[in-house]
Amino acid sequence: MAQIKVGGTTVEYVREGRGEAILLCSPSWWPLDGWQLSGIPQLRDAYDVVAFNFRGIGASQGTPGDYTVPSLADDALALLDALGIARAHLIGFAIGGAIALQAARTQPERVASLVLAAVGAGEPARATRAVPEAVLRELREVGYREHIRAHALNDDFAFSPASYRAHPERAAALADALWDHAGTEAEYLKHVLARQGYDTLADLAAVQQPALVLVGAEDTVRRGASTPLQVAYDLAAGLPHAELEVLPGVRHMLFWEAPEVCWQRVRRFLAAHPLAPA
Repeated sequence: MAQIKVGGTTVEYVREGRGEAILLCSPSWWPLDGWQLSGIPQLRDAYDVVAFNFRGIGASQGTPGDYTVPSLADDALALLDALGIARAHLIGFAIGGAIALQAARTQPERVASLVLAAVGAGEPARATRAVPEAVLRELREVGYREHIRAHALNDDFAFSPASYRAHPERAAALADALWDHAGTEAEYLKHVLARQGYDTLADLAAVQQPALVLVGAEDTVRRGASTPLQVAYDLAAGLPHAELEVLPGVRHMLFWEAPEVCWQRVRRFLAAHPLAPA
């Protein structure tokens, strides 16, 4: 992995391949290692693929103050500046999709197209920002390491039961990727707070980029105000130039549960919407 100074802050990233630029946007607390399992291997033969760690994750420096979806989108755009990338396709998973969408709203000339995968609705702003009690309770009961790894090691919301039985190695590899370069617990909780106070579905009509909305047909666990499946339908209806792909039998970790199907579909979309000057 490489490091670069972005606005005086160290950001850890990887960059592989040649061709049109793609920026992979993780859920903000995820180490970029997840993309090394699924994403980079499927794209680097034809694209210039960048993945990075947000503030406080891996070797990326944390900073004082709150993290928010708008500030994290600004970080993604600033990294493109630092790397000399004028325009890129953005692929975002979960809250990473909300961050990519916010970047497209903020600097539309920088974003050629969007892939929005398993995105949640966001959570309304609260009078006082607070980590949900359910998260704090699980941290007390099982500890930070197992809390992080449990995001992948389940057949409830992460993987379908059939997939979890057929490919347990995929869940195990993802659990390792989430933990091996995780941020501190304090940094993780700052990213948990970043889920609050944004609306994924705001101002969709202003987003003119072509968009591919991907979701598992079984991604129905409520997160915030809705479920990723319902949000996918809302995004496809609200974005002016959106395509919707619902993957049968797939749950939340779609790029890691069904990588063959997902990346084949993403590559078709990218080929149909080549990067052009702003």
